[in-house]
Amino acid sequence: MEDDVLEWFEERSAIIAEGTGQIPADAEFNAFACVVTWCRRTGRKLPDTPYFAARRNWMERLYFNDDKGAAEYGQEKHDKIRP
Repeated sequence: MEDDVLEWFEERSAIIAEGTGQIPADAEFNAFACVVTWCRRTGRKLPDTPYFAARRNWMERLYFNDDKGAAEYGQEKHDKIRP
């Protein structure tokens, strides 16, 4: 199951970079926020990789804002959560 999440992260990163023209580092960060939010919403476990492990201290307040299509810090607005 972790492999599925890691694959989804890599796909999100490529889609964001291609679709928005963001540089790879920005696209990867937004994909990271998207995956963290998705795992939080669905109860899935994040991959146990060096990339994710190095960023665990960011995760508590990081989320992906669906309306803005970008990563944000703060508290996710639960009334707008989309499954």
